Amino acid sequence: MVVNDAGDPEGWAISRPGADGRGSYILHLVNGRWEMQTEVNSKILWTIDMVSASDGWIVAEDERRGINFFFWYRDGTWENKSSWGGPMYAVSMADALYGWAVGPSGNADEYIGECHHPLPNRPCHWLQFTITNSDGRIMGIDFQDIQLLSRYDGWLVGKHRDASSSVVHYERIAEDVTVRVINWRPMEIANDPVQDLYGIYMLPGPDGWAVDGWAVGAGGAILHYEGPAQPASPTPTATLTSTSTPQPTPMPTSTATSVATPTATWTVTPSATPSLTPSPTPTPSVPLPKPRLAYLPFVARGSAGR
Repeated sequence: MVVNDAGDPEGWAISRPGADGRGSYILHLVNGRWEMQTEVNSKILWTIDMVSASDGWIVAEDERRGINFFFWYRDGTWENKSSWGGPMYAVSMADALYGWAVGPSGNADEYIGECHHPLPNRPCHWLQFTITNSDGRIMGIDFQDIQLLSRYDGWLVGKHRDASSSVVHYERIAEDVTVRVINWRPMEIANDPVQDLYGIYMLPGPDGWAVDGWAVGAGGAILHYEGPAQPASPTPTATLTSTSTPQPTPMPTSTATSVATPTATWTVTPSATPSLTPSPTPTPSVPLPKPRLAYLPFVARGSAGR
């Protein structure tokens, strides 16, 4: 749900192809009523993320060929902008000029504002990447969902791998005109249910970084994330509150590199019951408590995978 220039709420929803041979639908909520905005034939619409009432993206898959499509919403019209490779299952935009899409086998696409470029005839495309560990090995996770809280903080979930559930933290930790240094860090999970995870939702703190969140998956799995307690008077840091500029900065030769971070240590705290434990009050002279990701054994019905 977004708010348009007139201050009124608008919303969008997408569907899968119908069993009767009809295509997928894009629905639009305006003036309190849902209406069909567009029918897309022979495409599976996986995820939608709207930046504003006039700007948003859908990732889709061709039913017959299995290739990926991006649909860009601009000023009331959906346009097919890119297609290549395999499918992407989820998309999340930090702002109009930056976002990520993720899919199977660790594949990911990065958007750096090319479609918004003011120069005429500029190619509109996303950059292709494969997500790797800090040692350069491909993760190979079939990612199902992603949420960016900013250009510098994001979270991914996917199908379980190597006897562990898949939760990955995205952190953009350095940048210049040619290289964006990005750390993709798998999370440890207390009492890991070892299930496929299909959705994640994170809540940011005052500085924009995640302080709380939930992930859900197969078998009724519900995971809870509790980040470090926030100091009473946090010191602003420019890299944590960075906002997009009105125009994108072209980076045609840039690459994303995964590196290890010395402070990337996460403690695993068992959660015996589905109750929350208050975080200790931090003292300015000691480090903040380390965040924890715990599995809460709730029971939910009905789960569907891709």
